[in-house]
Amino acid sequence: MNGIPVGDQDLGPRISRVLLRLEGVEEVDLFIPDLELLDARIKQLVGEELEEYYLSLGEAIEYGREKGLDEESSRLLAGLTYAEADTVLGLVEEGRELRDALRMIKGRRLKAWGAVEVKPPECRIFMDVIEYFRELLEAGRLRAILTGLTGGGKTFLARHLAKYFDGPAYMLSAVELAKKGSGRPWEYDPTRELLDTFKAMAPIYLVLNEVEATAGEAGYRLLSFLESEDAWMVHVMATTIHVFDLDVQLTRPGRFDVVALMPLPDEDERVELARMEAERLKLGRDERYRLMELAGELAGATPAEIIDMVRKRGRVEGLAEALKRRFQEYMAYARHVENLPNGKVFRQYRILEFKGYGSRRLPRLL
Repeated sequence: MNGIPVGDQDLGPRISRVLLRLEGVEEVDLFIPDLELLDARIKQLVGEELEEYYLSLGEAIEYGREKGLDEESSRLLAGLTYAEADTVLGLVEEGRELRDALRMIKGRRLKAWGAVEVKPPECRIFMDVIEYFRELLEAGRLRAILTGLTGGGKTFLARHLAKYFDGPAYMLSAVELAKKGSGRPWEYDPTRELLDTFKAMAPIYLVLNEVEATAGEAGYRLLSFLESEDAWMVHVMATTIHVFDLDVQLTRPGRFDVVALMPLPDEDERVELARMEAERLKLGRDERYRLMELAGELAGATPAEIIDMVRKRGRVEGLAEALKRRFQEYMAYARHVENLPNGKVFRQYRILEFKGYGSRRLPRLL
């Protein structure tokens, strides 16, 4: 057997011939050399196996105890490979905090797959939306699709929610997720490995942008991921502007618990957005107040449009008609989301009158 080259494509037939020659032999002495004497190729294969094997929770606790960690700290090593765990403990020995070292190593792996660590921005509007999702997150499970107009603040709010999660938070585009699937079950599948990594790192908060991109093989893998018991503690906030085109299998309760529509900012929220952007640009007081007053009049504008207006110092030519079309588009979203079995519209609006900016009557809360 020692004469059979490692990696030989004819390994099976060669072993069969060896076994035939051993027919009738009652006793065989096998010499198993020490690891240091093994062929360099075998040592390489062993190393690769250790690199690709993720520690389960039980294995992480056992491994951490061997290294002198308490159980709580050892649990944090779950989802790492042995090599990554060694690297983390090496950083700790150099004086780095354990959580900082973990964040660095896990972030390095996910970054290679297109995921980035979420640094929660401050959000001072849409407090009713934030409170709703915060309660779901603190209750132990958040699986939601956030939809709405382009520039409506979906990704911004999803990133902000990471502020209320005590654990790692990452953002990934579903476009990147879909690109990674080979579609061939016998080939190496980075999509499956990436999703398995998220499960291994749970509890974790994931912002999944452009969820409509998960179609075909990537979509099936995502559905399996969402339904698996060991992914229960992977909190997912997905975003999309194409809620009309989503696969019904994706929006069905059990995969995502709620499909929510981002509201349009009300008058106070538009004024607050204008104030923050004007302060960021270090505009004078009179200019700030003028832009804040104008923002209050732009009923139906999205957060992106308010910010753009401030950057343009109040130039809103043609915006009145654009806002009217935008509100009609919003109402189409509202009707669609309301008809979903797990749809939620946070604020209800109705058209009373539209006279362009200068009128604060569109939209108005019911």
